[in-house]
Amino acid sequence: MKRISIWLCALFAVMIMKAADMSNSLELSQLYIIGDATPYAWDVQKAGEMQKVDDGVFRWSGHLEAGKEFKFINTRAFFKHIVATCSGQLVGKGRSYNLNLEISYTLDSNRDLKFKPSATGDYTIYVDLRSMQMALYDEERAVNLPDKLYATGSALDGKVVEMEVIGGIEYKLADDFKSGSIIFRDTPQPTASTKYYVPLFDGVDITFGKAVNASLKETTNGDVEGWSVAVPGKYTFYLRKDLQLAYAKTFKPFSTLYLVGGCCELAWNYWDAASSRFTPNPSKPEELTWEGYLTPNWNDSRNEPDKLKILTAPDWFSETYHPYVPDYPLVGEYNFRTTGSEDFKWIIYDAGTYRITVNTLTETMKAVKLNNNAKLNGANQSTAAIDCVKEPSLVKIACSRGAVYVKSAVGEVAVSVHTIDGKRIASAPVVKEGVVAEGLSKGIYVVKLLGNTICLSRKVVMDE
Repeated sequence: MKRISIWLCALFAVMIMKAADMSNSLELSQLYIIGDATPYAWDVQKAGEMQKVDDGVFRWSGHLEAGKEFKFINTRAFFKHIVATCSGQLVGKGRSYNLNLEISYTLDSNRDLKFKPSATGDYTIYVDLRSMQMALYDEERAVNLPDKLYATGSALDGKVVEMEVIGGIEYKLADDFKSGSIIFRDTPQPTASTKYYVPLFDGVDITFGKAVNASLKETTNGDVEGWSVAVPGKYTFYLRKDLQLAYAKTFKPFSTLYLVGGCCELAWNYWDAASSRFTPNPSKPEELTWEGYLTPNWNDSRNEPDKLKILTAPDWFSETYHPYVPDYPLVGEYNFRTTGSEDFKWIIYDAGTYRITVNTLTETMKAVKLNNNAKLNGANQSTAAIDCVKEPSLVKIACSRGAVYVKSAVGEVAVSVHTIDGKRIASAPVVKEGVVAEGLSKGIYVVKLLGNTICLSRKVVMDE
């Protein structure tokens, strides 16, 4: 009886493991090439892992034998098969082909449709699981980008922009481009030995955004076309040193961003408007600011209590902002990363009020610690802070006809206006003089100011 029980438990465990692997959805994080046309034959444990260049987009370079067969598998098992749409599909360089997904541990030959290279040779294969397309090209040669590049071209109005590799991973060029072209080279001015880094196919238009990423090639031909900009505007251009490809992203201003983390008041809760959202700068649409209280020592149990990151949408699936390395100190001025799938986070060491300013075009961030213990967000606030201004004449707060006006003699300050019960109804991240709230009804309000040398809270009465 004991043997039977052990056998049933083992069988049940195997069934659970097998069921866990039987998800009927594609996994966009991995893909393998397999077949006797490849160097790996039909051994799933040796199947060639393809390089991920984006979610659902993969690249592989290697040797294929004519007359033999290959296909793709989504895991290291003959379960999720990515196959051809017809039997014995001949494939050649410079063409694209449709793909089909078949899910079965016992796939019959009528559905297990494979590809056959029309000629023996060295290829680079791209597979896009989002559009279910495959394309073959001549094998791409590795391009070793230098640590410094120079961008120029008619889209930059002829100016030369120096670029340094960030985090050992990528270069970024953020600008307001004109219609024209962009090229990248390894010298400020062209010489006989200058190397140019251009798309594999001339004239790739960055207007189409990240959906059109181009592999890089190196040349000494100074007459290359480079990238095309058909529609002028603000773009962030990426050259990926790690993936040897490039693409651009059209700038679109965010109405807000979301700060989440174990050191935030509501931890990883991104849906609370009062504590997690950034405020845009009306005069600079690419700039947003968050200001509030952070601490690594909340008196509860929470994940990663000293860490945080930034979301661009109230979900876990959209683009996120994170550092290039794990546990990077929050305070400072630096580039942040929007590419890659690593879930790296910033870290804080001390409690206090922080101001975080993000530029979504240049993808740069500045974080400062304003004081040790002032808490701006929420109804319960502390106004005890380091070097607080004691002289009220240095700050003027006036209210009339439904508007609140602030004038600061101690430099730029962050201002928030609250109802008497603590609800924030208006805020301005950077103000020296001006109206910070309008359209208010009669009543009592609390105006809070926070800056490098000031943190105060003052009640005002709107009587007209």
